[in-house]
Amino acid sequence: MSTLVYAFYNENASEAIEFYHSIFGGKDPIIMRYGEYSDENYQPEERIKNLVMHAEMFVFGSRIMIADTPKGFGMDWVEGNNFSFAVVGSDVKKLKEAWDQLIVGGKVLAEFKETFFSEGYGHMIDKFGMQWQFIHEK
Repeated sequence: MSTLVYAFYNENASEAIEFYHSIFGGKDPIIMRYGEYSDENYQPEERIKNLVMHAEMFVFGSRIMIADTPKGFGMDWVEGNNFSFAVVGSDVKKLKEAWDQLIVGGKVLAEFKETFFSEGYGHMIDKFGMQWQFIHEK
């Protein structure tokens, strides 16, 4: 498992990714947009379809994750709340166990569960006010 920085942007993540990539180079960033989201229970509003739902890029060999924070999603972007820790691993059971312990006294933003992009994903604010995302990846 590893822990990464996951940065949130004020609906300008594409511009930030382009800018960072022009400076740091390396592999092309991987970008998933809200318009690519496919779930029978949710269809993104037209205004956010081109915003970044999730992106990954490398800065001098370190992987970072990036997403836009669309207005009205219950976690509006505010300078200072624009990053989280991302715990990434291949063992869903270990991720869930750590999730269950860390969420005590905290607030769930997205319940840890299987999603269209992961066998386990969750997003929370811990009892100290820090954001955490738990992401299963193979």
